[in-house]
Amino acid sequence: DSLSPEFQQRYIPAAPDTVRVDGRLYGLPIALDTFALYFNAYLVSETPVDLSDLLAQIGSDRVLVAPSTPFEALHWGASAFGGRVFDAGGELVLNDPGAEEWLEWLHAAQSASGVSFVRSQAEAVDRFVAGEAVYMTGGPGLLPDLQQRMGRTGVGVAPLPSCSEGPSGPILKTDALMLNPKAGNPTAAVEFARYVTGAESQRTLMEMAQVVPANNTLTLDEMTPAIGAFVEQAATAIALPNRPEAGAV
Repeated sequence: DSLSPEFQQRYIPAAPDTVRVDGRLYGLPIALDTFALYFNAYLVSETPVDLSDLLAQIGSDRVLVAPSTPFEALHWGASAFGGRVFDAGGELVLNDPGAEEWLEWLHAAQSASGVSFVRSQAEAVDRFVAGEAVYMTGGPGLLPDLQQRMGRTGVGVAPLPSCSEGPSGPILKTDALMLNPKAGNPTAAVEFARYVTGAESQRTLMEMAQVVPANNTLTLDEMTPAIGAFVEQAATAIALPNRPEAGAV
């Protein structure tokens, strides 16, 4: 019964979809992984709520640096414009109007010297740490290193800006415990998974390793502002279907 709909309510709706194939659940998420907006807390006093705010804040001396690859790095804005890459049936959608609007916005922002695209996340991090950019997009795995290099009070995290069409929608991934139905003691495996994904274990992982908890029964009051921002962002993140087409985009 640990894989029942009642059990799955401990997760945000999209989290179980990251380990679901053809309607069947093959694991239990432990941690959430999605992009959010890093900012230099020494230089930014108010983070942008929507893309208009962001456009008003950035410029040649206040840059947003972002990796241009892989695909997930730039997906978040397509959803804000109402765009989609896969339809409800999991089929790849080409020439989506919302995605086209997002690309146009990126081009305009880049032309105004407000957005700088780099080839890798590592390059984006180096520029952000060096003070060459006040904003950077990236996932929670960057947080410990950034705090070490910039100080815990120097790094902030906020949800990515929305648009009039909707909230930002970065790709949602999870670290998960995969369950082998042929395991020698499947009941014990499920009980262990239940324990690790329980609130107490999730709280310990969050406090000791800055893991973004997958269990949504933990409240934002229990989290640091940075971890809380990733949890807030995950609520509008999108899980790609587990099918070959997803690996091709």
